[in-house]
Amino acid sequence: MPKKVFFNRLTTEQLIAVSALTISVIFLLAFGGQILEIYRLRGALAIADSQVAQLRAEQAALEATRTYVQSDDYVEQIARSELNKIRPGDRRIIVVPQPAPVPAADLETGNASSTNGHANWNRWWDLLFGS
Repeated sequence: MPKKVFFNRLTTEQLIAVSALTISVIFLLAFGGQILEIYRLRGALAIADSQVAQLRAEQAALEATRTYVQSDDYVEQIARSELNKIRPGDRRIIVVPQPAPVPAADLETGNASSTNGHANWNRWWDLLFGS
């Protein structure tokens, strides 16, 4: 029995339909790939747009800082706070810290060492070695 070829059973219309279906599937797969690529690119574009917005805000802040640093107000602030300079007509005030006063109650009882931690060693010396 001779082998029958499969194509002999197909008519021309069926062969065209199978070819068209195959080509349609290939085009649909390519179209799906393009859709996925567009989706990926839109995500990357959104990320890039947010980074651009962030960099623009940072640039605006840096420009504002540069403008302030170039102003006379900044120079005066640095001269007064860090360089201890004064303007003509200003008075320089120097604050000298003084030790805290001893409360009156401790002066009456003679217990001045309770407020001053450095004088406690005298009491310990008297207790241990007696003077």
